[in-house]
Amino acid sequence: MLSVRDYGVKVSLGDAGIGRDELSLALKVEWALRPEDVAGTVAQIHTIRPAHALTFMVELRAARPQCSRVVPSNGVSGRSGSGG
Repeated sequence: MLSVRDYGVKVSLGDAGIGRDELSLALKVEWALRPEDVAGTVAQIHTIRPAHALTFMVELRAARPQCSRVVPSNGVSGRSGSGG
């Protein structure tokens, strides 16, 4: 970013967390981010910033991820202790 900003080039980094793809669909992760979620955020980066400012890094995460425990085929959950 620093090497090109003197030329008027702005670089923004987007970290989108878990997105809806083949893996999240196979694991039935319904709360994963959709492509339109990420696209909307990218559009906002390019439309709301003033010319003299730079949005450098944006993290986009699911607002309410559902935690699920994946149980291996041997039936052992991998959790230790008495739990609650």
